This record gives sequence, C-alpha cells and structure tokens, in this order.
Amino acid sequence: MPGMEKALRPDLVSPVVAWLAHHECNVTGQTFSVGGGGFARVVIGLTDNVFDPNLTPEVVRDRLTDLLDASCAKEPDSAAAEMQHVLAEPTPE
Repeated sequence: MPGMEKALRPDLVSPVVAWLAHHECNVTGQTFSVGGGGFARVVIGLTDNVFDPNLTPEVVRDRLTDLLDASCAKEPDSAAAEMQHVLAEPTPE
C-alpha cells in the first residue's frame, strides 16, 4: 500500500513497545495493533455457540448467520474458558 512506510516508521511504533517493556507496566498476554501514531488492543471474542451433538455441515449452513452475529460476543480470559464456552449446551430459554 503506497505511503505505508511513513505510517509505520519506527518512531511511531516504538513508544508502545517502550511502555510495554517498562518495569512499571503491568500489561501482559495482550496483542496490540500499532502504526502511524495510533494503537489499539486486538480482541478475539466468541459469539453465542451452536451446540448440536449430531453436528452436520447442514447444521453449520443453517446456523452460520447466528454464529457470525458478534453483537453479543464475549472475550474469554483463558483457553479453558474458551473451550468451556464452545462445549456448553445452551440453557433453555
């Protein structure tokens, strides 16, 4: 992409690196997107799961719209929490 070399100059990225490496910074285990003087935390979230013990490609096809709806996404705090969410049977409404 033309012009990216200006946005991705080291002096516009290194302040984030410097702070994250500082002994007073207590942030760990996070991923950041940094460039051009801007920075943001990258978040991976889970949508409501679809649970079907007889999962088929057709179930996936029919429920894909539900899975793609991120309006109620949750951010797991560990791999164990992620698997607990994915494997959970939905509670009846």
